[in-house]
Amino acid sequence: MSTGFNLDTADNFLKYVDFGSREYYKDLDARVEHFHPIIADNYIKDRVNPPPIQSTYIKFMMEDVNSMKDPETVPFEVWDEFCNFFNKNVLAVNDEKLHYFRNRLNRTPKTLSEMFDIKNKGKWFYKDNWTLLPPEKSIYHMYDTVACNNQGEFNLKFVSNCGKYEAVFNRSGVLLDERTDPVNMGTYNYACLNRDPIKHAILDIVPYSDEAWVSIGSANFVSGKGWYNSPRVYVDCNASEKNLDKYKNNQAVVDAHRRKYGG
Repeated sequence: MSTGFNLDTADNFLKYVDFGSREYYKDLDARVEHFHPIIADNYIKDRVNPPPIQSTYIKFMMEDVNSMKDPETVPFEVWDEFCNFFNKNVLAVNDEKLHYFRNRLNRTPKTLSEMFDIKNKGKWFYKDNWTLLPPEKSIYHMYDTVACNNQGEFNLKFVSNCGKYEAVFNRSGVLLDERTDPVNMGTYNYACLNRDPIKHAILDIVPYSDEAWVSIGSANFVSGKGWYNSPRVYVDCNASEKNLDKYKNNQAVVDAHRRKYGG
């Protein structure tokens, strides 16, 4: 049990508290309370407006995850609660570190079979926890790559019902992730499309756009960042419409495949 935050334990924080426990959040609050005024003061000295306190929460939570050898060992329920709190503190995605950090947060079934394991219903069971998106909403995950045998039109994109996690599988049921296919991989969302579409657009769409200006809603405009799914792995967003055309040219066969999985 933690005895509370102190500078001696700061560098090895997770050795002293269980990640995601009540003590973890208690000590996280203490770390932020201690360090945020110092960080803010440094900005003020440089005559720059200090960042909001949420940025300090993000800083420490990113450090905690990055210090783990294997975040996959954290129970899903604990991880999910952590991600919910993390998302609440994401106000903007203005740097690449935070953008690509989403790849550390994404949690999905490892295979398509695991998602549809009716006998052993669990956190991944499709009908309870996931939605298969139509091809029209999957075009950024349907590129022809070696990982999908140049049959991107058969890729299946699922989004968790909470809106955070994404899973993309090729025709053979193989998960396409940052290691196997960084072009078509599913990407973690900092905001839920169904609950807050504008925030989702700003945090989870604009960072990928290479447009100089992106329209959000009817009157707001923000600059696209032109970042990718994974660092230095180029994705031509402008070619995504060709993915939809390829699907339409082979629609009967692809739809037959999709119907096997609720599509």
